[in-house]
Amino acid sequence: DSTLVLDGGYESLIGDASMPRLLKWTEGPAIKISEPGGTGLNEWSRVENFYIQRKIGGSFTCPEYTATITETQAGVVISGHGAGVAAAVQKARLSNLRVGNFAVGFFFADCVGVTVHKCFTQNLGDYTNATTTPGNVTITSSMWGVGFYFDATRYASGSISPLASIEIVECDDVRQNDPTTIKSVSYLIVGEDIRDIFFHNAESSHADYGWYIDGLSNDDLNWDVHVIRPIIDTFKKHAVYINNVDGAGAVSIIGGYYVGVEGAEASIYGVNSNGICITGGAQILGLTNHDGTNNTDDGIRLDSCSSCSIIGNRFANLQYAISLNGTTFSTIQGNVISAAVTGEDAQDPDLVDAIRLFGNSRENTVGNNTIRGQSASNKYTTGISLASGSDYCKLIGNIIEDATVTTQVSDSATGTQQVTSQLTTEEVQDIVGAMFSGNTETNITATYQDGDGTIDLVADAGSGNTGSDYNDNVKARFGTGNDLEIYHSGSHAFIEN
Repeated sequence: DSTLVLDGGYESLIGDASMPRLLKWTEGPAIKISEPGGTGLNEWSRVENFYIQRKIGGSFTCPEYTATITETQAGVVISGHGAGVAAAVQKARLSNLRVGNFAVGFFFADCVGVTVHKCFTQNLGDYTNATTTPGNVTITSSMWGVGFYFDATRYASGSISPLASIEIVECDDVRQNDPTTIKSVSYLIVGEDIRDIFFHNAESSHADYGWYIDGLSNDDLNWDVHVIRPIIDTFKKHAVYINNVDGAGAVSIIGGYYVGVEGAEASIYGVNSNGICITGGAQILGLTNHDGTNNTDDGIRLDSCSSCSIIGNRFANLQYAISLNGTTFSTIQGNVISAAVTGEDAQDPDLVDAIRLFGNSRENTVGNNTIRGQSASNKYTTGISLASGSDYCKLIGNIIEDATVTTQVSDSATGTQQVTSQLTTEEVQDIVGAMFSGNTETNITATYQDGDGTIDLVADAGSGNTGSDYNDNVKARFGTGNDLEIYHSGSHAFIEN
């Protein structure tokens, strides 16, 4: 029942295709990949094909949830925290592991180049109404239940805890049956040194948060977190929560599917961060219940963020598809926002503002988005809303359907630039007319008539009383076939017929 430890490097623990069970009868990790001690490195450890179950005293008991996450709560640990060198665990490979009934499924710290493929975590009992842990500690809202935990904190004075080049591929976490009191998270990333963590086609269901990414302070060294094609289903609070992430790379979210339970909050919520990029055709859906209320408030909401991009995504059935609150220098471009009934007996979704900027969200660009409500009887109140203080924003080429949006643009801001994708006839006439104002005119007068959009051209009959002047050998021709020509050669005058 003791922890199986791989700490020597080039060690493997591989079950067969039937996935043999590893039963953990006492608290603590079932498997740990760690440093060999001292200054050594643990490289190329490998664990595959096991079903790991926490079964304390022979039964599935409520996990030992705590407010501070430690290795002792996890089923599988990959950590070099005990070494005297950074990144003491490198290039570990985990594949086809099923981890059940731990407060934390997987724990990662001080490791580099780790790949986790097709691993799965879940509860093995129903702890929804649990009030105390097996250690008789009252379960509170400060406690965590986590599928995959990434510790990127600086764990010693002046030290950096490198957590870099981690790939989570086709993994799944089901948080069903967590106590309703705790914070339930599928993928929790915490610390100032979050670097190059990639999630490919990972899934989350029944969690409060699918992804919870917290840089802790605004002094982080974040160098990219990438969430690629996730499926986040039935989340209760946020599908992705990003807080205090302001490093050089920040967070990119590419594609994926996001749908919360009735009454969930913003699908993707960023706070006090910069460089968040959400693109690649993300499908962000709001659900309505049978009386037409409590559809997800926001699809994407960014509070006090900067230099973010929301590009090329699809939003459906959301009161507010995209919200910027106190967010600056960001781009909302090429998104499709619409609404429809979501089921046979569901009611019309509540629709308010498709895109809203408020709280002094300045110097942002909103361009080439398509916005339409559900129908003429269930419209978006406003297509794009700019509250007072959201100044100097640019609106370019947005398509907003008149029949299903009551007010296309509500602008209470200062210095807004609105540019449509196609100039009107009047705009073209005014541009051309301006070319004939203040220009140089010789022997002709050009006047732009704004009333009918025409230009009047009046040629002078000559140079007044002094006549018309021609240079030598320049002929004045008369008649349909130029039959009469009059000119001067420089020494003689000629009249030819």
